[in-house]
Amino acid sequence: MYAKGFSATLGLGMTRAVLANASWMMIERVFTMAVNLVVTLWLARALGPEVFGQLAYVLAAVTLVLPLAALGVNDVVTRELVEGHHARKQVMATTLGMRLIGAILGLGLLLAWVLLASDLVLDARMALAVLALATVTQAVQVVRFFFQAQLAHKPVSLVRSGVVLATGIGKILVAWWTQDLFWIAVVFAADYLFTDGGLLLLYRQATRSWLSLRDFSFDYARQLFRQTGWLLLSGVAAAIYLKIDQIMLGHMTSDAVLGQYALAARLSEAWYFLAVAIVSSYFTVLMKHREERPQWFTARVQQLVDAMLMLSLSIAVVVSFAAPVVVPWLFGAEYQASAAILAVHIWAGVFVFMRAVASKWLLAMRYMPFSLVTHGLGALINVAANFWLIPRYGGMGAALATVLAYAMAGYFSFWCSGKTRPMARQMTRALLLPLTLGYRYWRR
Repeated sequence: MYAKGFSATLGLGMTRAVLANASWMMIERVFTMAVNLVVTLWLARALGPEVFGQLAYVLAAVTLVLPLAALGVNDVVTRELVEGHHARKQVMATTLGMRLIGAILGLGLLLAWVLLASDLVLDARMALAVLALATVTQAVQVVRFFFQAQLAHKPVSLVRSGVVLATGIGKILVAWWTQDLFWIAVVFAADYLFTDGGLLLLYRQATRSWLSLRDFSFDYARQLFRQTGWLLLSGVAAAIYLKIDQIMLGHMTSDAVLGQYALAARLSEAWYFLAVAIVSSYFTVLMKHREERPQWFTARVQQLVDAMLMLSLSIAVVVSFAAPVVVPWLFGAEYQASAAILAVHIWAGVFVFMRAVASKWLLAMRYMPFSLVTHGLGALINVAANFWLIPRYGGMGAALATVLAYAMAGYFSFWCSGKTRPMARQMTRALLLPLTLGYRYWRR
């Protein structure tokens, strides 16, 4: 029904472009998930919960500062290129410059973390320093959103899939050769470098020019930052409520407990790619028709929220039942505790999937400041709940805190403002869909 509506309204050519773009994004994400699952399986078994926990801590620390490398401009790049109010070179150069500034700030914070975190072992410090240096190249990720605006994600998917495969093999070989955290971090850093180098070459091939700062505009940068400053703070808040649980576990429990929790979280979060791939592709088209056909826009958003709810619910049910059998079989008895944690953590995905639509809706409606409110509330709930639950329940407490935080950021916070209540009502209708056996669609 959803695809049929798109075909009738947009025309067959546009529908094929959207579906092809979504398909390539989906192929990339599925392939990445499969490779990362194999890599996670190997690393978890080869390193054991303790060293795997140290690796999880380092990766979580990097994730906390990555929003600075984005500087809030990710989705805005796509919108600016689609709307076409500014020249492509100016958009790309300005957003590249903004992301470089953010990446350098992030590098400084990570290096300070290396120096000031007194309870980190030497290997973890060195691993964090290596990854910190590699994150500077994340500024080049602006190229992804250029291809997304063109509905031409195929070359990006091919490059990314190739890098994921190559570095995945590298991680397995290094973990087989040595359990040294530093050398494993070097391969993770290579993933950043090769991906970003490939994106630069793709941009050169597509535009016949290199990505550069030549057309950077300070006035345009200030204009963008007035819009994206809220998104930057929102991204930082989102990173906190996404990864602060692992940082707190690392400081409040043992590396082994963190390793068991990190494995469960990795398996749970692996599914989030589906929401990102589907929503990112379809919303590029939805934004083109929001102003001229608001009722059509609202109806399509509701269909998208419904689809995300049903997809995430299906995943949560299957994983909850399969975890107690599959996790010990794949990862060994050392990770028995991860199965119960996964069975709880996976339910956070219901709110993550709906939130993927809500985030794009906030951008389309230009309600960016409220993105900070939702993520900020999620971060506060996560930190407070972890402080209370981790000492009592360890990794299971962190999983419960995650579900509470995601529910706040992805659903309950949207009731706080009259502007965002329309989206809250759409998510409520989606949540009621399985309880009513999809009755809304029977009447059509």
